[in-house]
Amino acid sequence: MSGKLSPSEVATLIEKGLSLAGKPSASGDLIEECRDRYLDVDFFQEKKYLACVLGLAIIGMYGDPQLAYQKWCSKLDKTHAKGSEIAAEILGMSPRLAETLDLAHQGEYTAVQLVRKLKIGDV
Repeated sequence: MSGKLSPSEVATLIEKGLSLAGKPSASGDLIEECRDRYLDVDFFQEKKYLACVLGLAIIGMYGDPQLAYQKWCSKLDKTHAKGSEIAAEILGMSPRLAETLDLAHQGEYTAVQLVRKLKIGDV
């Protein structure tokens, strides 16, 4: 047993992140799916978080975009690793699966489509 999250568990975290996206939270935070940023704050709108599929999973893990962003930045500041590797470490998932999801999201698939693919074992 490797102790890594299963694809189904990763799908659940992405779904949790997606459930917080698109509508302002009680604190006014807004999360938007973004294919080209892992987890970032919109330069023009301070309380707007931009997240790729892996960023959405991190938000889903912590349940709060501010906390997820803090965790992301603290890891990012300590390494020169690729974003997918950093996300894999934070999430406790396979780096290979993280890279696959990252490339698929940058390509043709939305986060919702990737959740479906993860659930049926097609990733």
